[in-house]
Amino acid sequence: MPYTKTTWLDKVVQYPMRFFKSGETSGGVTLSPDNGTVTQAGTPINAANMNKIENALESVIGKDNTTIVETTSIRLETDTRTVQLTYTSGVLTKIEEKNGSTVIKTTNLIYTSGTLTSVTEVANGRTVTTTLNYVSGTLDNLTKGVV
Repeated sequence: MPYTKTTWLDKVVQYPMRFFKSGETSGGVTLSPDNGTVTQAGTPINAANMNKIENALESVIGKDNTTIVETTSIRLETDTRTVQLTYTSGVLTKIEEKNGSTVIKTTNLIYTSGTLTSVTEVANGRTVTTTLNYVSGTLDNLTKGVV
């Protein structure tokens, strides 16, 4: 279902922090807004508007680790990060994505007897390790661990 954007409007009133006091007892008092002239009613903050936001976030992020998020648009990455590649004995072993001199993400590639066996990605304090498992020299499956 396509997303319909809500244009949020502030409530604009003559006296935003003025209240009318009534029903005062020793146990409480009733305060009601006494805003004066309302120039703009504003967009209501209600369940319908808030659930629209929640549903849109769920469609982008997913509900849990089993959710498959489908993309129906093209995503164009426009960041200006640089990528630094590190080779050891002619083999790619590290990829660093940088914003200026600050490393944003590091990917380490581990090889065993010339075969890629592990990829570790570190970004924003999180580490994801993907282990590549082979049977008779053919990639059989991947396992992931998140720290």
